[in-house]
Amino acid sequence: SNCCDRADGIGGGIHMTGGRVLGCEITECFAVQMGGKGGGIAVMGKDAVVSNCYIHGNFATYGHNNQSVLGGGLYLQQGLVTQCRIVDNIDPYDRSRQFFGSTGSGVYVGDDSKGVLRNCLIARNSSAYATAVAFAGGTIENCTIVDNVTTVTNSPVVRVVRGMVPGNVYASLSLTNVVMWSNAM
Repeated sequence: SNCCDRADGIGGGIHMTGGRVLGCEITECFAVQMGGKGGGIAVMGKDAVVSNCYIHGNFATYGHNNQSVLGGGLYLQQGLVTQCRIVDNIDPYDRSRQFFGSTGSGVYVGDDSKGVLRNCLIARNSSAYATAVAFAGGTIENCTIVDNVTTVTNSPVVRVVRGMVPGNVYASLSLTNVVMWSNAM
């Protein structure tokens, strides 16, 4: 099953608050508004499960200000994403058109600290505006993060940020058995 060529503010391809998405290809989707999350898929429910999916060729953007546009390929707030390939998602930054990209052009995990990203490949995501991979909370286990790129001076390719959850409490972040290599500016 494929999800493609769809635009929405949250979960351009799929917006999950529960249920299961198994063995899908999620491609050419985008989130295009202020507060946009998850160009390919937004996983925002504690009982949501995404497994064995191929998430590629997606983006999240907003003209004029991208500060709250998160996760071009995947935005994970709650739930489980496991055994997925999250690759080749982009940041479509174009200053002349006032077209700004997202924080985490490939993946953004965080803020609520209940999302789990397990046994996933995060590769070849590129950003011309911010970071390619951003973690602000949650649990990252047994993932490989390789060959992601940003062309922004002084912006890390993989960024760990201190996320806040409601009540002004810092979100917790756990990284276990995560391999990162060949990520470049």
